[in-house]
Amino acid sequence: MKSPNHQNRFSHNQKRQPKLSACTIIGAAITLMVLSGCVDENRQKIIGSWTMIKADKLAKRVNVATPAENASDRTVAFDTGTDFPAMTLNFHNSGQLITTTKIGNIDSEKIGQWRMLKFDPPSTMTIQCFFKDFDADGRELEVTWTDDQTIRLTPPNMSGQKLKMSFKKH
Repeated sequence: MKSPNHQNRFSHNQKRQPKLSACTIIGAAITLMVLSGCVDENRQKIIGSWTMIKADKLAKRVNVATPAENASDRTVAFDTGTDFPAMTLNFHNSGQLITTTKIGNIDSEKIGQWRMLKFDPPSTMTIQCFFKDFDADGRELEVTWTDDQTIRLTPPNMSGQKLKMSFKKH
């Protein structure tokens, strides 16, 4: 026959068992993703919006007059929403790539996909970009970081070009 104390001790032990909190479960899931490679820290470096530095120079190369040529103050930022030349690359974590180009009569947006092929520490990444309207096999591009906020690459939306340009992260 069981003593009443034995039953009380058992129910007392059940109450002391720790319950897993939602934070513990989420933390464990994130740790497992990082350890299994689902989140690549190097891949995360390129995620975000990048705007071309000195887009007015590209505009001159393609023989387009820019508002900056007539402006008295040439230090106007390109992200002010004005008609100044600009090119933006948006690398999304989902693998989507959106490029926008506004230079003279060129006003285009291209939507495609990208993926990281390799990362060579400390500052070089090789990516592959796909756009439906060209590059069915994709373009392999080298991205080089000149600092944490600046990259240098051939723009993926400029088919046939090999000229590397610099982009600043927003």
